[in-house]
Amino acid sequence: MSESRSKISRIVGWVKRWFSRLLSASVSARVWLALTLVALMSVVDIIGYYLEYSRSWIVIAGVVSFAALKGGILSLSLWLTRRWWVARVAVWLFIAGFALLSIVNAVSYMLYDFGISTKLLAIIYETNPSEVRQFMPGLFDNLQTTMRTWRFWLIVVAIVGAFYFVGRIRRRVFNAVALSLALLGGVYFVWFVTTSRRARTSHIIYARTAKYCGNMISDMKNMRRQMAMRRPLPDRETAVSERWAEKVVLVIGESASRDHHSVYGYPLPTTPFAQSGRDSLYVFDNALASSTATSESVPRMITFIPDGPYDGAWYEYPTLLSLFKAYGYSTYWLSNQERTGDFSNLSGILSYDASEVRYVGSYDSEDNLTNWYDDVLLPELRGRLRNDSTAQLFSLHLMGSHVDYRQRYPRRRARFTARDVMRGTPSRPWLTESKASTVAHYDNSIAFTDSVLSEIVGTLRDLPRPAAMIYVADHGEDVYDDRDFLGRDDRFAYVPFYIYVNNAYLAAHPEMAARLRESVHTPFSTANLIHALITLTGSRYSRYDSSRDFLSPSFQARPRYVDDKPQD
Repeated sequence: MSESRSKISRIVGWVKRWFSRLLSASVSARVWLALTLVALMSVVDIIGYYLEYSRSWIVIAGVVSFAALKGGILSLSLWLTRRWWVARVAVWLFIAGFALLSIVNAVSYMLYDFGISTKLLAIIYETNPSEVRQFMPGLFDNLQTTMRTWRFWLIVVAIVGAFYFVGRIRRRVFNAVALSLALLGGVYFVWFVTTSRRARTSHIIYARTAKYCGNMISDMKNMRRQMAMRRPLPDRETAVSERWAEKVVLVIGESASRDHHSVYGYPLPTTPFAQSGRDSLYVFDNALASSTATSESVPRMITFIPDGPYDGAWYEYPTLLSLFKAYGYSTYWLSNQERTGDFSNLSGILSYDASEVRYVGSYDSEDNLTNWYDDVLLPELRGRLRNDSTAQLFSLHLMGSHVDYRQRYPRRRARFTARDVMRGTPSRPWLTESKASTVAHYDNSIAFTDSVLSEIVGTLRDLPRPAAMIYVADHGEDVYDDRDFLGRDDRFAYVPFYIYVNNAYLAAHPEMAARLRESVHTPFSTANLIHALITLTGSRYSRYDSSRDFLSPSFQARPRYVDDKPQD
């Protein structure tokens, strides 16, 4: 043990002597500072991410220190290659590329809240020269607006002051500061790489850019291949609708367990809006998700694919979006989820049957630095509702309660703490304070979704035309509920399911109010949603099955499936 410590001490001493010698030999403190600032621009989105979601100042200090380490390495590279012009040119080219990517990362984050990511690269890839010319004036206007803010000038003053100060400190002090930051940055990076499960390349701008380029190219090829399999709506001539609801909003939640909603009996008040029972909101208490995976449950919701084993391929089943387009609706897919990546699913392909597709969240699940809260979808919805007098179907795909739960709601909107969970929920001996904190984050995400639904209902309530909202989660989650376990479980596949209709709808179709009231306890699978939507909108179609429609008097209770396994 003592021999190992002695070796480590010798290595640390050697690194310290050579680093100090090289710094004192020729490296300018201002060159080091300039390159460190460039390195900071390459990780500014990471710093912003930690400020928003964790406020772990130790981790933020580690990210800043890692930027200082990169600044030191680049500075030393310039000194080491001072006598070999070819190598020096190569270093300068490397630094130029590094600076360019870092500036793009910082400017994109400053203006649009995301840096270099699959989303940004996809936007660039899909943009033609004409769109670039149209985009540039807006970009310059945004830059000018940013330059007029006090934060911008505070940063400028801080940078000028740093350059003035660093040129006047003693060399010994500079060496000590640079060495300390470099060692701390190295320790932080080793810790991050060994503990992080995702985005390990996010701190290195070249590696990040290369990885996201590869992801984008691969995902686009896969998407094109699957999109080529899609089929036009069969039996189109049988699709007829009286459009009872001229505005329909289908809200698809994420990982929201029915058992954590106070409207279903959960002891903490997670759903005050749903519990209030206002505005003709019908709460269904026996909806079972068809799968514990988004990639299986959402496609079943928005197609005629049944909840159990089925014949043929997915593309042989008509989609909700193509059907409602045949009914004369303008259809929209507005999503805060990713379009491709580890969590990508068939809904990303099926969404292209919509008249308009808009992904406001991450492009790729690897873009873990491009998170937005679900209320970002509200302006997207309201703008299109105001600007269109035709019948419209909106599908809003939320991030809901997707892990990491603490990222799904603004910190200022937190209602519950670990103490609330320990005190307010049934005794669970396996629930430590840390696990109770996880439950609290989950409950806060449920409460935030409840507030988003309240805003949507408020928007539809004021419309003069008949309107309806349907909210359903794709699957549930076991959050330390009945054992020491966190994750998806088919025993927790029961999901929240609401239908709201506004006064204009009820006035035009009062018979539906009775039908909705009579159906709230009906046991059904969320895979049969499309049949109920046909009834709710006064529509017909050859593949409609009244025995699967929980709003129909002809509905027949049958075994329900979760991941192709019978549950009833």
